[in-house]
This record gives sequence, structure tokens and C-alpha cells, in this order.
Amino acid sequence: MRKVTVAVLFVLLVPLVFGCSKGEDESLVVAKAFWKAMENRDIVTARSYCTSETANSLQIDEDKKDQDVDISFGRVEIKDGQAHVKTTMVGTNEDGSIMSIPLETILVERNGEWKVDANQTMMSILGGAMGAMMESMKDGMEEMGKAMTESMKSAFEDAESSDGDDG
Repeated sequence: MRKVTVAVLFVLLVPLVFGCSKGEDESLVVAKAFWKAMENRDIVTARSYCTSETANSLQIDEDKKDQDVDISFGRVEIKDGQAHVKTTMVGTNEDGSIMSIPLETILVERNGEWKVDANQTMMSILGGAMGAMMESMKDGMEEMGKAMTESMKSAFEDAESSDGDDG
């Protein structure tokens, strides 16, 4: 009897402790497949992972075909019938600097399958890119402020030392 109780507890507790929900797993698989198709520039396959309402709005920028981008995935959150997959794109800018763009791959359930909402996902890229650009601008402004402060300090010290020389 004791063996049966332990076996039943094991069967009930293991999925709770180690498992993710089925929706999270499936949505992450679809998100990864979608982005793999985008990396491979396979628009037909990428669109097959999208909702029918948004698939045709999905485009691939031919000017960026040689750009190497790494895509990583984080937490999946299911809310309001949508799966939000934390996604990060990391690439190199034309000047050689690295840019990291946080976004969300947003999926909706259609006929029991998760499908990427291409419109919402692309909008999250714009938001992430704007955030990354603003952060870069902030860093640049901070550096410019430091340089101006040092320049003004140096000019002030030079003026003070030349005032002392007139004495």
C-alpha cells in the first residue's frame, strides 16, 4: 500500500515541480520556428506560423540579407488568451557596435494551435528598437555632458591661473 501511495504522489507532483504548462511549451516552439524561418529568410514558412489575418503583412527586408542577428528567448507568459514570449535580437550596427533589441513574440491561439500575431510582434520590435536607441542616445548625452564639464572646468582653472599671473 505504501508503494502505491508513493507512486501516486510521484505521478502527481513531478509535473507540478518540473513541468511548464502545455501552452507555454507549444507557444515557445512556434516562436522559435517562426524566428528560425525569419533568420533563414524563408518568408513562406515564417508566414505559415502566423495568423491568417497578419501573415501577408509580414515582410523581409532584402537590404539586410547579409546581416547576422542572434535571437534568444526568455520567459513565456500566457495572459488574456495570448502568449508573450520574451525575445531578444542582438546584431551589429554599421559602425560595428552591438545593438540589443528586446521585444515580445506575441502569439494567439487559433483552432487549438499557437500562431504568431505578426503585427503585434513587429510593433514590439519598433518599441524595443526605440528603447535601445534612446538608451544609446542617453549614454551619448551623458558622455557629452562629462566632456563639456571637463572642458568648462579646465577653462575655468586656466582663467583662474592667468588671473593670478597678472598680480
